[in-house]
Amino acid sequence: MKKLVLTIAFFLLLITGCNKNKTQGLVTSTQPTIDDIVSADNQDAPIVVMPIPTEEVTLSMGTIPSQKEMYDAMIKTFTPSSKVDLDLSVMTSSMIYSMVFEMLLMPESYEEKNLKVKGNFVVYISEETGDRHFAIIIPDATQCCQQGLEFVWFGEDKKYPEDFPKIGQEITLTGKYKCMYTDEGFLITFIEATDIKA
Repeated sequence: MKKLVLTIAFFLLLITGCNKNKTQGLVTSTQPTIDDIVSADNQDAPIVVMPIPTEEVTLSMGTIPSQKEMYDAMIKTFTPSSKVDLDLSVMTSSMIYSMVFEMLLMPESYEEKNLKVKGNFVVYISEETGDRHFAIIIPDATQCCQQGLEFVWFGEDKKYPEDFPKIGQEITLTGKYKCMYTDEGFLITFIEATDIKA
């Protein structure tokens, strides 16, 4: 049976990546295609900066685990660590974007590594279930494309929205990269966040 990797970041790529169409109420990008760039008639095609969402966004996500299900799974194996294996917060935006892309392609290579990531806090709501999902979005250097990672903030005392940053605010998140299989055999990745600084 084929192994199908389904990540929250995948849907973030679909909705915030460089595309030409409006997707689920988000901003339309007029990022030129290769044909546009090569064509002499379109040398002045504009590159539009993709803004970071500043309010909750409702998306069609299919059947993915809720934050509670991910929290319940991680609490069984949670082991706090102050050691950072991979500090993405000190890399350039292009390097961070590339590293996150690699993490999405080869998640098992990064599983259980403690990460430090800088990006913007966003909240997505599943159209199907109404579940709220928290993520950190990392734009590339041109800010036309974005990568994202879902996270679960460890600690039962964390209440949304009072204990969370403002949507769109830049944050530095520290936590462990986790992989979790759904009952259907899909692989979900997320960060088990232990610290968030705004």
